[in-house]
Amino acid sequence: MAWHKKVMKQKYNEPDQLKAYMDATYGEQNWMVEIKSNNRWMISLTRPWQEGEMEDIESKIRVHYDQNDSYHHPR
Repeated sequence: MAWHKKVMKQKYNEPDQLKAYMDATYGEQNWMVEIKSNNRWMISLTRPWQEGEMEDIESKIRVHYDQNDSYHHPR
């Protein structure tokens, strides 16, 4: 099987939230992630990427990240 890889543009530090989103969106066996240097993650899909798809992923997971970030939501 050929994997189609793309590197996330944003840094991201919440692997559990990324996994939950990717499993729900693509299915558990249809994606994988590799952590590159400096917290840059490479996501691979079992099919070719569609235009704007990585941007959609980054936007969706960023929403979850921001909701749990006390910097953005002071107590």
